[in-house]
Amino acid sequence: MRTGIADYVFVTPLKTAFLEVKTRSGTLTDTQKSFRDECITKDIAHYVLKTSSVDEAFIFVRNLVASL
Repeated sequence: MRTGIADYVFVTPLKTAFLEVKTRSGTLTDTQKSFRDECITKDIAHYVLKTSSVDEAFIFVRNLVASL
C-alpha cells in the first residue's frame, strides 16, 4: 500500500475525488503533500477538510458527492 493517499476516495464514471480529513490543527505529512500535488498535476480533485465536527464533515461529504 502506498503511504500518503487520502483518507477517502470517491469514484464515479466521470470523476474521481480524494478527501483528506484533519483536525482543525492537523497538518499534511510530506507524503500527503506529495500525493496532493500529484493529484493537482493530473487534474484530479483533492480536498483537505479541517474540522472537529462530525456534522460539518457529513455536510462537506454530502456536497462533494452531489457535485461529482
